[in-house]
Amino acid sequence: MLSHWLLDTDIFATPDSLSTFQKHIPLEWISNVLEQTDKASIRKRKLPAEL
Repeated sequence: MLSHWLLDTDIFATPDSLSTFQKHIPLEWISNVLEQTDKASIRKRKLPAEL
């Protein structure tokens, strides 16, 4: 069942629509977290084909 939902997400969630999340994250939050943790990382992971 989860695999079907993930496939639907792939169909309907295009990169343009995901940029909506970026618009709603205040830059102050990001700056504060970077200062507090002294870390900045980008994770690029693929989901397993079947769960």
